[in-house]
Amino acid sequence: MDHRHLPMPSPVSPTWYTDAATAAHHTHCEPCRTRDTQWEAAWAERRAANGASIRRRNRTQLDLNLATDSDPDLDEALRRARTDRTAGTR
Repeated sequence: MDHRHLPMPSPVSPTWYTDAATAAHHTHCEPCRTRDTQWEAAWAERRAANGASIRRRNRTQLDLNLATDSDPDLDEALRRARTDRTAGTR
């Protein structure tokens, strides 16, 4: 499919031409789909790690004992964030 010959969306359509061209491109471009999928997964992990960090900070500010009041999901998210950070520096 040639991107340059895509039909223009109607003026009342909320979809812009560039969005339509991008969507058409991604339907047949495996590298772009793979890259976007990986980016979305990495973004979800960063969001989870950031939320975990904020929850940890909030618990620290409330003087909760982090050793006894641990949250397994929080601990796992923090571990993944540390691993991702150190993997990028190698």
